[in-house]
Amino acid sequence: MWGILHHWLLPLGACIIWWGMLIALLTCWAAQGHPIYDWITHRNIHVLYISDVSATNLQPIFISCSGAQGILYVLSLVSERYLRHAGRLLPNERRREKVLAAFSIFFGIIGQLGILFVAIFNTKVFPDVHVAMLCVFIVGVGISALFMIAEFALLDRAYPDVSRLRFSYVLKLVWFVIALGLVIAFAALADHGKRNSAAIVEWIISYFYGFYLLILVFDLIPAATTPKGKLLEKKVSNQLTRALSWIPGVPVVQTEPPFNAAEMAERAEVGDIVLGHRAHHGSEPEV
Repeated sequence: MWGILHHWLLPLGACIIWWGMLIALLTCWAAQGHPIYDWITHRNIHVLYISDVSATNLQPIFISCSGAQGILYVLSLVSERYLRHAGRLLPNERRREKVLAAFSIFFGIIGQLGILFVAIFNTKVFPDVHVAMLCVFIVGVGISALFMIAEFALLDRAYPDVSRLRFSYVLKLVWFVIALGLVIAFAALADHGKRNSAAIVEWIISYFYGFYLLILVFDLIPAATTPKGKLLEKKVSNQLTRALSWIPGVPVVQTEPPFNAAEMAERAEVGDIVLGHRAHHGSEPEV
């Protein structure tokens, strides 16, 4: 099945669903003439929160899309762990990297349950529960991203010659810093009663979340062309090099990967030519 449907399609599907939901909510609200609903008591409001728009007859869209996105997000994290274990992505070298990946999955599940409950308990009927679940979503996904950043930092140290790992690690770190700044700005604006500005920042944060999903796509793409077990050789090579470095007087060299069939045939052919040349001149091959 995965020969056609690759693992990187999971976060890509999550991003398409998430951005599609946001576009649908915003478009429907605009098509309705930008109404300000009767349960909103604030004055001089021109931009609504996502929660306000989705608390209308558009709530089924919010629930279904949030749930589908959440499932694909968690499956993306699980796929990353599986592909490293299977040697289709660069494998984890130490147990702590696996622990970090497990914590990333755990808090990812918590965060995605948060956004699902945000959609179910709308702000019109359950305002307190709605806000609490929004905090669960933000904190859960944020901690999940932090654990993944830490995992990639360790992977970058284990495979310093693989620039793709460092690039992904830096991308995630930059994304997290920007997202944290936006969340702080949103909280400050909302706390000071600047509702229109806070709503604009909330929409920006929601769209910005999609870029994290695209980074996960970048992480999983190499597995599409890598057979199972192929990258485990690199892990063994690194572990052997690290083990030899602890032995005094033993020079540490990078182990050469196994030859493929073409290289072995070519070297065998050269050896036969050398031996034939020596036999022709009556000399025994040196041992």
